Amino acid sequence: MKRYLFFMLAFLLFFAESSAQKRLYKDCSDCPNDENVLVYDFNCKHFYYNSKQVKSLKDIKVRYNEEFQIKIININRYLYDVKVSADDIVFSSEEPTLFKQFFLGNGFDFSKLNSNRDVENLPGSGGSEASTDGDTIQDNKSNKKIIIKIENDFIDAYVDFKDSYNTLIVNTIKANSICPVDVDCCESINFDEFKNLSEKLFDLRLKYSSLNAENNTLLEFETKQLEKHETALKQKEEGLKKESDLFDKEKDKVKKNNHKKNIDKINSEIAGLKEQIAVAEKSINDKKTLKKELDDFKAFLDNLTDEKMLELVYFSNNFVATNFEYTSPPIFAFGNELSLNIDITPSEVADSSPFKGLPLYSSELSVKLRVRNKWFYSFGTGPFVGIGSKLTSEQYGWQRQPVVETGTINESSGYKLVSTGNESAPVGIAGFANFGIKLSEFFGIGPSIGAGATINDDPQIAYFAGVSLFFGQDKQFNLTGGISFVRVKELKSELYNTLVSYVSTQDLEYRRPFKSGGFISLTYTVFDGKKSTNGSSGSAKSKASAKTPAAQTTENTETPQSESASGESDGDSGSATTSDDAIIIPATAISKDTKIKIKS
Repeated sequence: MKRYLFFMLAFLLFFAESSAQKRLYKDCSDCPNDENVLVYDFNCKHFYYNSKQVKSLKDIKVRYNEEFQIKIININRYLYDVKVSADDIVFSSEEPTLFKQFFLGNGFDFSKLNSNRDVENLPGSGGSEASTDGDTIQDNKSNKKIIIKIENDFIDAYVDFKDSYNTLIVNTIKANSICPVDVDCCESINFDEFKNLSEKLFDLRLKYSSLNAENNTLLEFETKQLEKHETALKQKEEGLKKESDLFDKEKDKVKKNNHKKNIDKINSEIAGLKEQIAVAEKSINDKKTLKKELDDFKAFLDNLTDEKMLELVYFSNNFVATNFEYTSPPIFAFGNELSLNIDITPSEVADSSPFKGLPLYSSELSVKLRVRNKWFYSFGTGPFVGIGSKLTSEQYGWQRQPVVETGTINESSGYKLVSTGNESAPVGIAGFANFGIKLSEFFGIGPSIGAGATINDDPQIAYFAGVSLFFGQDKQFNLTGGISFVRVKELKSELYNTLVSYVSTQDLEYRRPFKSGGFISLTYTVFDGKKSTNGSSGSAKSKASAKTPAAQTTENTETPQSESASGESDGDSGSATTSDDAIIIPATAISKDTKIKIKS
């Protein structure tokens, strides 16, 4: 029967939560019809854009240097922490060797600047600092018992106050409930309960003052004791030196033996003093550490006032629908891609939720969106073919002429310069610098310039300017066409007469002018995506520990959790706390089972 009632209660709680969601949460059809807002529905686990469910990331338009936002709906920000981060991914590629040689020069190897830097030579890279160990000061056992009692009283007062304070949070804020905004979800806090909490806070301040005063008194006393020990040690070391000098000068065996006994005695006393100094230094360091922790805690106590606690009561008047959604600050994309990471984890306060038996989920998502209207540059290398009659110059050679009388060719035959036809179109390898814009995810267009060299017996330099069509994304083919300027071999015809016969062949002289023509080239580019942080924001009382999603993957995971994730106090904007400076007591600040460890 008890088991039946338990399941019935769980069903009613779940039904009440679902009904509250239906009354409070907006339908996805009511999402903002805005091209600059991407909506993620945590309840139904879908993205929405322009009020429509996202079927493909191509439908989402992120424009270069234009405002873009992430909106998360149907999420209880009292139970879940939200963190949104954006990273710009800029595509870059290596300059081809030909392009660097003919346009940029050989350049400078900047990597050599750091070749002689050794990690061991960097500041702060030395070994660990020396430490000393020792027992407590033997002659101050009573003082130690006193401060231990004061510490325990302080811890008890802190734990007592913290428990009551957390109860106030749970009873008044109702951060673990989901209810319509027009229903009073908060219990009223009567004056007696608030008075009791205020008295506990006053008692905590008294205990703090007592502990701080006692610690300062002991710190001052032990510091003076340490100075006395150090003075005595110095005197003993001076006496040891004198006794050693007497020992070295003394010739009488009896007196020399007496000096030896005195030296042994002084050495024993020095060893004892050094041991006491080590113990004193450790004790003083412990008290200095406690003093710093108490000073930090004082700032927390000073900020925790009755007015701050009253703000928790006023919270119920601000239990509004905006606490069930989250909108990121404006994001302006400056890269070729925008990597968006959404991390939703159960908050610390969820551990005390009345729905603790029901599963809480975590979502880690990472999506990459193409940035539109973003001009980019790239480099590519590949073959080219020159086009045009100007690029195929006429070639010449020597032809032996027959003797006129006999019509035969013999040793006395002369030579005549004749045309051997036009050379073939120039073919070679070129490197290009491209400047373009993507018209779609895998297609773009833009101007290009390049430099290259022909592949033949006498390679010549060539320069190019044209328009490229880009195909691909991370790896890109570039089809480029335009104007080429190629050096061609042109005979110095003014030096030769093609109508006469020469006794012997001569070396032909050529000029190499640049001639213009067309060209077509197919090059290849491999991009290196470099990520830079664009922005990060969150909405949380505590930032839960979670593995950062990889920027190059898209992932959506849900992990049922019955307990809240551990975390640290976080001050990101959009917090669901009472106010910007509301106080949340660190839950793990002090434990009865450990030494004092205070966090403000």
